[in-house]
Amino acid sequence: MDLETKIKINNFYSLGYISNEIEIKLNNKFTLESIDEYISLNLTKSKKEHKYARKKRIEDYYISGMNAKEIAKRMLMIANTVQRYINRNLYMHKEKHSKNRIKNRHIKKAIDNTNNSYISGSSFLKQNRQAYTYNRNLNIT
Repeated sequence: MDLETKIKINNFYSLGYISNEIEIKLNNKFTLESIDEYISLNLTKSKKEHKYARKKRIEDYYISGMNAKEIAKRMLMIANTVQRYINRNLYMHKEKHSKNRIKNRHIKKAIDNTNNSYISGSSFLKQNRQAYTYNRNLNIT
């Protein structure tokens, strides 16, 4: 493991990422065992910082409008663990969460409507026949 990779692992770990997430962030270049070994040997002093950053990530995701299942899927955790943490510690952010959840729902709906409102090429040609010139075989020229 080179120095650059070790620095990346340190940064990800200090941001609250677990070894599974770090492996994915490093594009599976290193095995999970080697990442776990490096963390256990070299990063034991920053365990409190890691736990705090992990909780902060859950809080940020929750405030941004994500529910427990979505957060758990993104952070590779169990949904019940995230739900329990939200119920015990983030009840004061419920109003912000609800507003952002509704806003995200409207944004997603608008994007879906935009994506579904296009017209295919053949339909466009059928509706705008007069805009094109055709040859004897009725092919566009």
